[in-house]
This record gives sequence, C-alpha cells and structure tokens, in this order.
Amino acid sequence: MKWRSLAVVVVVSLLALSTAGCAITNLLKREVSEKIEEVASEEAEEVASAEGEAKAEAAKAASPTKPPAGAKPTKAPSPTATAEPEEEAPLSLSSLEELNSYRQVTTMSGTQGDEEWEMEIVSEFVREPPAQRYVMKGVDENGQDISMAMIRIGDTTYMRGSEGEWISMTSSESLDPGELPLLRPEDTFYTEECKYKGSEQVNGLQAKYYVCEKEALFSMPWVGGTIESGRVDTWVSTEYGVGVKMTFDAQGQDEEGVKVKTHWEFEVTDINKPINIEAPEGVAAAGLPDDIPMIDGAYEVNAIMGMVGFKVDKAVAEVAKFYQAAMARNGWTPEEGAMMPDMLNFSKGNRTANLILSEEGAATQVTIMVNEE
Repeated sequence: MKWRSLAVVVVVSLLALSTAGCAITNLLKREVSEKIEEVASEEAEEVASAEGEAKAEAAKAASPTKPPAGAKPTKAPSPTATAEPEEEAPLSLSSLEELNSYRQVTTMSGTQGDEEWEMEIVSEFVREPPAQRYVMKGVDENGQDISMAMIRIGDTTYMRGSEGEWISMTSSESLDPGELPLLRPEDTFYTEECKYKGSEQVNGLQAKYYVCEKEALFSMPWVGGTIESGRVDTWVSTEYGVGVKMTFDAQGQDEEGVKVKTHWEFEVTDINKPINIEAPEGVAAAGLPDDIPMIDGAYEVNAIMGMVGFKVDKAVAEVAKFYQAAMARNGWTPEEGAMMPDMLNFSKGNRTANLILSEEGAATQVTIMVNEE
C-alpha cells in the first residue's frame, strides 16, 4: 500500500530562551548618554576659568532649575513597556526511547484518488523489564479491515495478524527499543523551517509549540511523488524534551500523478508511568520442547513456531553424536531414510523431529523442526 510508505515524525527538544532589552531599559540608557555628553561639554568650557568659578558654575549647573512663575509643570512621557521576545531556535531531538515508559497513539486517515483509508496505531514501551506492545487496526484503500498486533517481552516476540492467530518467536539478540514503533521522533524533516509559537499545556505537560509548513516537509518521503502543501503542528515537553503531540496535514501527488491527501494525529501520554505488558494468554514462547535439549554452547538462537536454529562451536560429527544419545534418553526413536547427509530424524508418539546439521567454518549450524501429526 503506497500510503504506508509515508513517514512523518516530529523532531523536537527543549529550547533555550534569551531576552532582548525592553523599551524602559533603552530609554534609561539614552537619557544617561545624553547627560554624560552635557556634563562633558560644560567641563570643557570651565577649564579656562578659575578653579573657584568653575566650581561655582558646576554647582549652579547641578542645582535644579525652577520653572518660570505661573508656568505649569509638565510630566515626562511614560515609557511604553513591551514584551520581551523569545529567541527562536531550530528543533532538536530527545528520543521517546530514552524514557522509562510511554504510550503513543497515532491516528491516520487520507485519500488516494477516490480511495479512502484510515488507521489507528497504539504502541507502548517499558524499559525495565524490556517490553513493547504494538497494535494496529484500520481500513485500507480497498475497504478491507486490517489489524495486526505485536508484543515483545525480553527475547520473545508474539505476533497476530488479521486472522487472529498468534505466533511466537524468540531470539538471543537483545531488544532494540527503536525497532518496533513505526512512527518515531527520530525520523527528521527540515527542522530549521519550523517556527516557535509559544508555550502551552498539552496532555498535562508544559510544552513548546511549533509550526512547520511546506518547506519543512521536503525531506520527507512521499512515495516518489511531490508535496504540494502541508503543515505540521507539534508540541514538545519542556520537562522531557520529547514530542507529546503532533498534527500533520499534507496534499500532493504520488509518482503516478494521483492526488494524495493525508491527516495524522500523534500523542504521547503516560510518560514514565507504570504500563503492564503481558504475553497473550495461552500462547507458549517459541523454543525447544522439554524433551529436546539445547546443546551447551549454543548461540545466535532463533525460534519461530515449531522451528529452532542456532550455532555451536563444535564439529558436525560431535553435534550428531550428542543428539543421537540425548534423543534416545528422552524416548525418541531414530528414523531411517534421511533425504540429505547430516540430517537426523526421530519420532515419539504422534510427533516427529528433524535435525539438519551443516558446517559453517569451525561451527555447526543446527536447525531443529518439530511437528505434531
């Protein structure tokens, strides 16, 4: 789907404010300067006079001048105070994934020619223990309902498609906090084109408000087409330095000249608050069953449904000898008729297990597939 390729994200951080002098300060500086010039002129004239006369003239000049009889005193005009402008600064970024936890809700809708689509994405993140949840639902441009869910807890990932069935995967690789969300403030557009508009309260947080119009969007992918008009309104938390709200509107054409229009809304809540992310009920984590052991020294372990793969720094013959003995101890019966060398077949009740061993340098790559009839 072409519209899925569009990436829009807000890159924001805290801005430092500096102040310019107000009108009152400028007026005082001007009056002091004029007074200094006046005194300096008088002192120059007094140099040629006697010291006593100079002092007398200086004292006379320093004394207040009385207004003429009958004259009404006049008041000096009061200076007009003006607000001190805040200095604009380009947006910079603090990543959402630097937080301890957050909930991000993004709603999207748009048109591509005569076709309409809409979607909602909810992603949640917890740093310790590491966990993420991602749920997407909507209607595509063909009017079909679409949905997807993904949960990652430690090294295990659970996925559910539109059909409603969960599958699980495990990996020895650590969870990368930036992998799961589709929309992240790390993705950039031309932030120097964004203008600071003031400070507001958003989602219970003090935030700075920016407007980024068409020129700021030129760096964003638009499915090979063009952006004709667009605007991003974004708010960044002054406490956390992350974007807590964003709205995006744009119109343009795709690479085939079809008119495209889109509207996105993005909000971040529950920053550093408890968020409970659990595995789906009744879904076991992928991996080897209890009666098939993992050989010592296994690494780069990956599992999905009934298949597990890993490497071990042992020769193929040594790995084969280990599994022939271990499977027999756990009640598995060896089967003949392997379709390839270094393939071991076993059966146990209504289950079968197939092991494929292949040499990779000094290591052996092991793939174990377990099926139930």
